[in-house]
Amino acid sequence: MYRSANILLGIILVLALAACQSASTDGETAVQRSKTGHDERYFATEYDAVTRIIGEELAENCQQNGSLPAMQKCFRLKLVEAFNTPAEGQRACAPLTAIDPYVECISMGSLAADMRSKIAPSNRPAMQPTDWRKPEPFLKKLVKGLATGVIDLCLDQKTAETRSCIRQEMPRQLEIIQPLRRRCDKLGDDGDYSECIGEAMGLQFFHRAAVRLSMRDV
Repeated sequence: MYRSANILLGIILVLALAACQSASTDGETAVQRSKTGHDERYFATEYDAVTRIIGEELAENCQQNGSLPAMQKCFRLKLVEAFNTPAEGQRACAPLTAIDPYVECISMGSLAADMRSKIAPSNRPAMQPTDWRKPEPFLKKLVKGLATGVIDLCLDQKTAETRSCIRQEMPRQLEIIQPLRRRCDKLGDDGDYSECIGEAMGLQFFHRAAVRLSMRDV
C-alpha cells in the first residue's frame, strides 16, 4: 500500500510542475520516485488507476491557483478532504511542510485511522501523532489487533472450521466488498490471503478518496 502513496505523490508533483512550466528534469525525478515503495501483489492495476485518478482530480481542483506554493497549499487542503482526515490527524500532519511526508501522513495515516475504527475496542491501540507521521509501524499494530480479535472470536465459537471462520470474519470486520473478497478467496495460502485482504481494504479507501474529489463543486 505504500507504493500507492508514492505513486500519488509522484503524480501530484508531476502535474504541479507541468502546470507551473518547471524544468522537465524535475518532473522526471518525481515520476521516478513514484515508482518506488511497496508493490501491490493482487490489485496493482487497480491501485495504479485509482491513485492516478486522485492525482488528476487534485490537479483539476488546484491548477487554477497558478504558482507552485499556492497549488501545494490547495493540494494539502484537498488531500484532507479526499481522505476524510479527522482533526487529530490534521494537527499531527500540519507541521510537515514538505509535500512528500505530508502525503504519506494524510493518506496512510487516514487509512490507519479508518482501519483502527473497525477493530474491537479491546484490541484497538491508541493512535499518537507520531503514528500519523510514521504510519507503517502502527499499521502493523493494527493488523495484530485485528488478528487477535478475529482469532479469539472464532475460537469462542468452538467450531471445527476455525480457519473458515477467520477467513469470513476478517473481511467482514474490514467491510471488504464481495468482488474483492472473491479474488482473495481464491488464494489457498493464509499469508497470501491476509495480504490480499489488506490490499483490498486500502484499495477501497483510496477509491472513496477519489469519489470525494470527483464530487467537487463546478
